[in-house]
Amino acid sequence: MSRPIFYAVGGTDQTRKNRASFLYALHPDIISNALVPGDGDLTRLRIHNSIPDIHKGKSECEVRYDQLTIGANDYVLLIGHVDKNAFKQFMESLQTQPELWVMGPGFNYMDAPFVYPNGHWIRDSDCYRYSAQEWEEDVFQYYPPDLQTFHHIQVGAFWTTRSEAMVKERGPIMTSAFYNQFGLNYLPQQGTINIISFETSVAHALNRPDIEAELNQIDTNRSVEDVLKAVARVYKNKTFPDLADCGKTVLSMIGASEGIKEYDGLVAHTMLRRIGGSRFSAGETKGNDEPNYKPSREQHLQFMKACLSKNDSDYVRALRHHVQANLGDGVIHTFHDLGLDPQSDDWIAIRIIKHILDVPAGTSARFRGISGLVKDVVIESNMGANGLEGHYRVVSHIAPIQDALQRELGDHLTANQYNTVRSIFATQQKASVDMAKEVLDAHGVDMDMAHELIFHSKNWCRV
Repeated sequence: MSRPIFYAVGGTDQTRKNRASFLYALHPDIISNALVPGDGDLTRLRIHNSIPDIHKGKSECEVRYDQLTIGANDYVLLIGHVDKNAFKQFMESLQTQPELWVMGPGFNYMDAPFVYPNGHWIRDSDCYRYSAQEWEEDVFQYYPPDLQTFHHIQVGAFWTTRSEAMVKERGPIMTSAFYNQFGLNYLPQQGTINIISFETSVAHALNRPDIEAELNQIDTNRSVEDVLKAVARVYKNKTFPDLADCGKTVLSMIGASEGIKEYDGLVAHTMLRRIGGSRFSAGETKGNDEPNYKPSREQHLQFMKACLSKNDSDYVRALRHHVQANLGDGVIHTFHDLGLDPQSDDWIAIRIIKHILDVPAGTSARFRGISGLVKDVVIESNMGANGLEGHYRVVSHIAPIQDALQRELGDHLTANQYNTVRSIFATQQKASVDMAKEVLDAHGVDMDMAHELIFHSKNWCRV
């Protein structure tokens, strides 16, 4: 079972490197790359990169579309904002035609779905809302501390950088992206006077009389669309020295919310249910007679909680068993924009994928972990391992390899052997299958036992 690979998208090169570094800091055993080149889309939408407020790192693990090797048994999961033309061209260039899952169309892919033989699109209207209490008790409490801290910064950033471009019809309702996600669509339905009343009350709570005065100048006789766009313009170029405090205040003002939407985790969960097979279908079909694998609202909530808290249930164990059996040597390639969405639901999707694909201790697949780790080193060092960049990629995986060898193969590495392995990898600009095999063999791994599991795997064709 190969480990999933994650690519940070959304924003400039710098922003994507921040995302990739942030994810690696939160999840050090993960393959985290920045997909470059970046673009100015988020800048045009007035969306700023707030990650440096809590994490200063910048990943040097860069990859381009033309460096990605994606096989017929692989899956592509898009849960982050990409340039629609570049992504469409990339997918259409893949002769292997892997299965594609998209949270969109919408913010991630800002165009109508393109025709693709194995494409699945989960729309905004498919996603579930959860109360603030459910988010707190079943989701946020299991986030890493940095993400918990970041939540209020992200909400503040979202509120203060609302864009006219994100005011549009969603279903039958003309609304904004913030209103739609945070369950405030009842305001546009009640009319423009209620919108301005709510907005001025928030501005007052933020102690921003300048914004409150400008909001009161908006003509409520205009359309809902015009009023929401005028609200976005009021906040344009306004500064907020404490986005976290702003976020807390905004959240305290939306108590009447219809519930906050969860997006990315649902797409990941639905994709895994399809990989798991027909036993995980919902017992009904969509319009094209394809089985519907979307879980129920409560089932998804409990699944998120289990994956975030790293706990299992009968359902989780069954899904893991069938996903791993059916995925085989396939790899899930996830394009994410962690650090952008205020609920950090990219993290939910990432944890869901990791929890289902990680092999739990005590299973019969005793050597699967080291197999995957060694393959990851070889794959990563071939994805553009040049100079210091190559050293960074490979060395970052030495510690997990040592841990796996000690845990799964009986403590074959002494301190001196570990330093030898580290030295071998760190001084190579390009690892090879032969080198990986030589290193394992030299340090006491029973190659007769591990040979088929590790070196005859179909996944080596990726290298």
